[in-house]
Amino acid sequence: MTYLSEEIHPSFVAFSMGLYISGNSIGGMSGRLISGVFTDFFNWRIALAAIGCFALASALMFWKILPESRHFRPTSLRPKTLFINFRLHWRDRGLPLLFAEGFLLMGSFVTLFNYIGYRLMLSPWHVSQAVVGLLSLAYLTGTWSSPKAGTMTTRYGRGPVMLFSTGVMLFGLLMTLFNSLWLIFAGMLLFSAGFFAAHSVASSWIGPRAKRAKGQASSLY
Repeated sequence: MTYLSEEIHPSFVAFSMGLYISGNSIGGMSGRLISGVFTDFFNWRIALAAIGCFALASALMFWKILPESRHFRPTSLRPKTLFINFRLHWRDRGLPLLFAEGFLLMGSFVTLFNYIGYRLMLSPWHVSQAVVGLLSLAYLTGTWSSPKAGTMTTRYGRGPVMLFSTGVMLFGLLMTLFNSLWLIFAGMLLFSAGFFAAHSVASSWIGPRAKRAKGQASSLY
């Protein structure tokens, strides 16, 4: 997030952050899909090893192809400076709200996708672990919505897009209360689209909002 805010032209930061969040959705979907299918057909140890190898290969590829930073200037680690910047971020009127938004967004998203599998493996659905893993395909709506939200912020502003995205999340969440498996999955699709859109907007808001120590502000988010 800090790299993008420092290296990308301000007019393209929102869209670039959307692409970054879009990549996150692919990674999250892959992790749940691989773990669900491999656990069902093999065991959790093989699933964990497969995810570890996949993550290692992705990290090495990222390290190899990412262009070197042109605007980052390394500084020595000083606890006093960290504390001053920490206090500065929390005294800002907008940053604490964005930190809270990130906490609530991620908390609700992880809670839904972790809990829904246990619910669907019980009566009356009795779906398998592999099918629960396949439900993570709902992440793909987030792959589309996150860069879309980034471009929409330049037209409508961050606030309205954020409110609309969280509204979509809430509507999708309410749909998961039905007993129809198709309605539950449709709700997951909407919830995922709203989450990744809102996450894209909030994360792209941090860099421009932080007066200094953008990396520390991003880490707090």
